[in-house]
Amino acid sequence: MNIGITELLFILGPLTFISWPLLSLATLVALRRRQMMAMPQALWALIILVIPVLGSAAFWLVRPGEDG
Repeated sequence: MNIGITELLFILGPLTFISWPLLSLATLVALRRRQMMAMPQALWALIILVIPVLGSAAFWLVRPGEDG
């Protein structure tokens, strides 16, 4: 069985639409649990809300507020 580009997009579209808010929500929860000053935490939250996918990816890559 071959899957064409149309079928692939038909499957990936809804998955992306569902996972994008879940990723942002999980990132905001993780941000809330971090020990950070108020201003950097607010800036991270703003970045995550304005640019959800890139903001979340940046947060998980940079890992702000972690010791070590």
